[in-house]
Amino acid sequence: MALVKKLKTARRILNGYRAYYNLISEHQALEGRTPAEVSGIRNTIGRNKWIELIRKAQQISQSKS
Repeated sequence: MALVKKLKTARRILNGYRAYYNLISEHQALEGRTPAEVSGIRNTIGRNKWIELIRKAQQISQSKS
């Protein structure tokens, strides 16, 4: 049972990192812009992007429960 919890936690962390990398982190190949900026997605995340992403994910998760 502990392994299942660890795998779920690992999956959540990896999904969060993937979202961060694919939307929020600045990319050298995009001349310092984020993929979200390039695709026209408006940035509603504050200065500390990683923490804000986690907070928004928690809000969405809680609203679905």
